Amino acid sequence: GYYGDLALDFKDRYTASVLVRRDGSSLFGPLNRWHTYKRLAGAWLLSREPWLEGKLPGINELKVRYAMGEAGGRPGYGQAVERWSVSREDGLRRENAGNPSLRPQFTREHEVGIDLIAFNNRVQLELVRAWQRTKDQIILIPATVITGYASANANAAVVEGRTYEATLT
Repeated sequence: GYYGDLALDFKDRYTASVLVRRDGSSLFGPLNRWHTYKRLAGAWLLSREPWLEGKLPGINELKVRYAMGEAGGRPGYGQAVERWSVSREDGLRRENAGNPSLRPQFTREHEVGIDLIAFNNRVQLELVRAWQRTKDQIILIPATVITGYASANANAAVVEGRTYEATLT
């Protein structure tokens, strides 16, 4: 894999970051081996604005921030290939059909936060709201009877989540 990252700062109160990443994995079939992901982030240090500077008693720093990031999850080592078993009772038996067309599980997460530092840098408060969605989750599904396999792996599920965090230091 490889990536490019750009970080920007303007007037010591506006920051931005852009990252693009290209990942490859041999755990996927040839058509799904490479994928591109990105991250965007920005922050605004309100306490450094001339119109607000010194007008918040006891507040050393007040920052609002946002970030969006993407990632891909890989399958387990054996999920893309067929699996057979051998036993005394059953002999040679088909277990899992595998799936050479598996795609990465794709997650996109958003995060919004407020950071506050106060009382001569003695107290720090961080409030965060994050939400994410993962699609194309790799799950085990029943295989069609005609294949002779009991199961197969497929990109077939979506999971969403929300998180609220508060940290006081």
